Amino acid sequence: MASLIRMMEVSRQHLLSSKMLNTAPIAPSPLTLPAMPKKAVRKVMPKLKTPVKADAVASDVLVASPTPRRIEGATPGCYALELTNGEYHSLPQSISCSGIKSILRSPAHFQAMREAFSPEPSDDLGTALHAILLEPERFATDYLSYKGIRRGKKWDEFRANNPGKIILTDDELDRVARMRDSVMQFDEFPIFKALSTARREFSVFWTDEETGVQCRVRFDALNDPFAIWDLKSCGDARPEAFVRQAARLDYDLQSAMYTEAARRFTGSIIDFIFVAVETEAPFGVWPHIAGASMLENGHRKFRRGLEAFKRSMDTQSWPSYKNTMTTLEFPRYAMISD
Repeated sequence: MASLIRMMEVSRQHLLSSKMLNTAPIAPSPLTLPAMPKKAVRKVMPKLKTPVKADAVASDVLVASPTPRRIEGATPGCYALELTNGEYHSLPQSISCSGIKSILRSPAHFQAMREAFSPEPSDDLGTALHAILLEPERFATDYLSYKGIRRGKKWDEFRANNPGKIILTDDELDRVARMRDSVMQFDEFPIFKALSTARREFSVFWTDEETGVQCRVRFDALNDPFAIWDLKSCGDARPEAFVRQAARLDYDLQSAMYTEAARRFTGSIIDFIFVAVETEAPFGVWPHIAGASMLENGHRKFRRGLEAFKRSMDTQSWPSYKNTMTTLEFPRYAMISD
């Protein structure tokens, strides 16, 4: 723990001494965005114009794309591609963290998730927070605010008149802006500066040697050699509450898989830090470092998911639940006393 604290302090001093970005707070007015240095704004690969074959792997995208961008990692076979979110999620023959979560439920759930994938972006607050902090230029062009509620004739007309736009109500936009400001004003560590100087929305690929399965992750922010940052919206950012959310949503799997990806790409073991941001006033912020037990449990899920994926790919069999007849007992916390 002492070495970790020292590492974080070195990272803090390094970022504070950097003159790349001013971290002064920005007022939460509609579509007011934090200024980003031009060098830190990610260039986005244009949409693919050539169809990709169904049995393609990620590297085949380089042939299909008119402007290939590939960055080799520190370990053989590991590389990064600069892709849009839609391109990343549509790549065949590789598995992401979301895919492993689904296949751990059952191969049938994984297959259903893959078939139902839509490139349309979500309008939830967590996705909007990612955009306003990590891709402010995209937020400014892709998001619109709507004065009113999400129903009725006016709402339907507004959506029809703005195809392809992500629409937030004025209340939602104000909440997202205040969530952003809470991250920017967090005074125990310069999180916003770390995010702004990191590789953001960064896609990394590698092949697992044991199974031959190609894996992929998309970092929120890779600030090597200091930390992996991952934004999470939540109702309660305190450890005792956030850990329940982490267990329910398999954050242990994510932290383990992303730590492995960072090791392969950078050659170093880097801490994984969840930045928990509350969605209601006062929009509290609490960073959580993934601990040893969390990473160990996540690694077990990662291995189990890869093996399940390989079996299904080899057999082209995608079964649902098995051994489903069980006796349901209530957990101790739900029991009432005499």
